[in-house]
Amino acid sequence: MTEVAQKEVSRDENELLTAKQAASAAARYLVDLIELPTKPMLEEIELSDDRDNWLLTLSYPSPNSPYAVFGGNKDFKTFEVDRRTGEVLSMKIRLLK
Repeated sequence: MTEVAQKEVSRDENELLTAKQAASAAARYLVDLIELPTKPMLEEIELSDDRDNWLLTLSYPSPNSPYAVFGGNKDFKTFEVDRRTGEVLSMKIRLLK
């Protein structure tokens, strides 16, 4: 996790990250890496099958979106966030089918 995102997740070490905390951690991670004109929006969130990680999809405005030809102007990223540490384990491009 980036230094900025790591510092802003405050909770007891034995407490598991809530969905809201995971969404905030992923959004801070994205904003820290990419300059965005607005806040990212939460599109999807669920627990992993082993219940150890949060799996999230965030969207953000993008004039270069591959969905622009269909009238869409958003890009999507998926994140995996560790429920125990709050660390963002991965960020990937989310392609819509």
